Formats: sequence, structure tokens, C-alpha cells
Amino acid sequence: MRKITLLLIIINLNLFAQENELKEFKKELVFFISYDNNKIDTLQKTELNTEKYKIKLETSFKKFCTNPYSKNLDNLKLKGIKSGSTYSFGNETYSFHEQKRDYLNKGIENNINYCISFYGIYDYKLSNFISIYIQPFKVDSKDYIIYYYKLNGKGKYYVKDENSNKIIFESDALTSNAPILKIEKVDSNNYLLIENMQNLGQRAFIVKNENTKWTSINAFKGQSIDMKTFVTEKETNSRKYLWIANNKNMTSRFGEGYDEKPLILFDSKTKEILYNTYSKTSKEVKEFSAVWKNSTFTIDDYFIGKDYGNDQMPHPE
Repeated sequence: MRKITLLLIIINLNLFAQENELKEFKKELVFFISYDNNKIDTLQKTELNTEKYKIKLETSFKKFCTNPYSKNLDNLKLKGIKSGSTYSFGNETYSFHEQKRDYLNKGIENNINYCISFYGIYDYKLSNFISIYIQPFKVDSKDYIIYYYKLNGKGKYYVKDENSNKIIFESDALTSNAPILKIEKVDSNNYLLIENMQNLGQRAFIVKNENTKWTSINAFKGQSIDMKTFVTEKETNSRKYLWIANNKNMTSRFGEGYDEKPLILFDSKTKEILYNTYSKTSKEVKEFSAVWKNSTFTIDDYFIGKDYGNDQMPHPE
């Protein structure tokens, strides 16, 4: 009986902690933005202070991520006072959203992104509110959850193993939206992740899953687009990413949702990665693919505008 009582106490503590951790992260977020914009007269902006407050902000975010109930919005919705898509917790107001990754798929497993927007807190000079994205994935009967937010043009996402409730991987991201499009099992030790780079396209990379940690590896060979100059193409024997490059010009032609459609595909049966190209001149669709062999995919990067009569290479934002 004492064990059951103790378990119920722990569950209730976690339920209340999730709300408090969200509020605490919001508090650190507001403080950091004010500090970074030199709006705190009593605090001098220095390199040392900036690093200290960045670490404090990230620590606060990771605390929210590792709350067992932060895998979705269910608990927060139960506790908040609803008004349209906004939920209030005392004086705190948030906007909650759920979005399917593939609208044609009626299921929600590996198909739902959750979003928490901080009502009234703008991303510096941008017109959009700062948001947290939560992405649950089930891969090989294991549950992983992605957590991400972007601030002033920079963002980092964290991957949590739900079973251990520990963060096992982190990486910089290049989007204002949910960062991961797909996670696929390649073999017993390796997973394929496909990232949304927003106006810059999509990229795929491999993580090795061992010792309860993910480690990114160089698993691609072939021609690459240089991500520093965005112009040079070179042959590489070992690279980290397969990049299907895009730019704002291409996005404006095909619409905002174009860069969120799966440009890079993976066949789990044949262990084959692939993408299609389309020539506007010849009206031909070509498929480029590579089979997983010796822990490597041999396949070239590709710029979408190349076959659409668009010579402009993508440039960083």
C-alpha cells in the first residue's frame, strides 16, 4: 500500500512539475531576450554573461524535455483553461497545436507534431511567437521524442529516449518549424534521420545507436555541395550528409509546404535511399538511389533548381 501511495505522489509531482518547468523556461526565455537586447540596465552584456545565461536557458529547456509527461500536450491541456487554441495557467498564456506530418495518413503513430507557442513573446524582430516543437517517433519498437525551439536564427534539437527518460542526442537545426521529417531503422545499429532545412531543402544523415547514446557518423560518399560557399561541388569519399538543396526562389514557386514534403525517401526492405529529379526541359523524371553497403550510401547531393532553369544556388539566410 505504501508503494502505491509513493507512486501516486511521484506521478502527481511530475504532473505539476511539467507546468512549472514550462513556466520556468518561459521566464528564462524572456530574461535572455531582454538581456541580449540590452534592456536590463543593471546587467552588463559580456561574452562571459552571454554564455552563462545561454547555458541557464538550455538547462531550463532540458529540464522541461526530461519531464516524463512532456511527450505530448495531454497533461497541460487537462490543467489549463481553454479559450480557442490558447490555454491559460494563472497569468501565463500559451497556444497549443497538433499537426499531422502526412495528412493522407489517418493514423497518429510517427505522424504527429505538437507545438507550444509562447503567446506574446516574439522571436526578436520577427513577427512570429517563439515556439517549442515536440515530435514523438516509434522506431524498431522504441520510443524517441524530439524537442526543439529556435531563437534569433539559431536552434538546437534534443532527442530523448522515452524508456530511460534521458537525452541521447543533440544537433543544430536550420528551420523555424519541426526539425525532423523521418527516422528510419537502417540496421541493428544505425538509424537514418531526415531533417527539414526549410528554405535550404532537406538533408539526411546516419546516427549509430550504441551504449544508450546516438552518435552521428560519416556514411555518405559521392559529389557534395559545399555548405560554406553554396557554389562549389566536389567529390568526397566520406561525408556526413546527403543534401537535397533548395532556396527561397524554389520555395516561392512551389509554395511554403513544398520544403516540408519528403524529398529524400528510404525503402526499409531494400535498405535503399533515393530521391527523384525532374527536368523541366526534357520532362523526364530520374531516380537516384543507393543501397546501404559497408555502412555507406554512395549518392550525390542535388540542387533542385538545377533542372528547373534556375542557376541561382541557395544562400544562407
